[in-house]
Amino acid sequence: MADVGALRQLIFELTSVERFVVRAPLEVAFEHLRNEVVFWELFHGRALDRSQTRERRAFESWRLFERGKAQDEAVISVKWDHEGNDIHVTRGILCRTWEAHDAHGMIESREVIKRVRELVGTIANVQDRGIDELRAELSTLLQDAVVGGSRLPLTSWESPLPEFLTGHFFYLAPLDESVSSSLAHRANAMHRELESHLRCGALPGDPRLLQNYIGKNGGSGLL
Repeated sequence: MADVGALRQLIFELTSVERFVVRAPLEVAFEHLRNEVVFWELFHGRALDRSQTRERRAFESWRLFERGKAQDEAVISVKWDHEGNDIHVTRGILCRTWEAHDAHGMIESREVIKRVRELVGTIANVQDRGIDELRAELSTLLQDAVVGGSRLPLTSWESPLPEFLTGHFFYLAPLDESVSSSLAHRANAMHRELESHLRCGALPGDPRLLQNYIGKNGGSGLL
């Protein structure tokens, strides 16, 4: 079982700015909030925001947000619900949407560009889990938040962040070098990292990425 201190340290480790590759013009900042109260409601697998619910909930949050836009939805966020014993991973998708505003005593709507909250996944009963299990699950959710949950997306959360597609944002998930680790999982993580470098025109620092990607390592490269 993971105690509060060990779990908090794990989240700090997996959300540190060193794990995110960020390239201009995108600039991000990180903050840790012990008590973040936000509009929040889970409905059919979606995390509703202030435009869709009046319910509020308090979380301990780790947020990566666009610099100068701390009040907006975070690009990536880990929200620990101490009361519910759950951890939620969310992301903010930049969308064209509509919002209400006061127009000289009248309520009108206008089109705006803003980040819309999207629930990537939830880890339930976190304090009943082992720390290694939590590390694997949380790092997978953080990577899915950036690259998407599927190569053939059918829903929005399965699609990559637009910033990943343009080569401006990537998450460096920790590689598990243990024998018990899935070879396919480790290879997929390396392929995703290489893809981010190729998208922005930069060469990868680890030569293993290129070798595996083009199939020289036993012909197992994924293109």
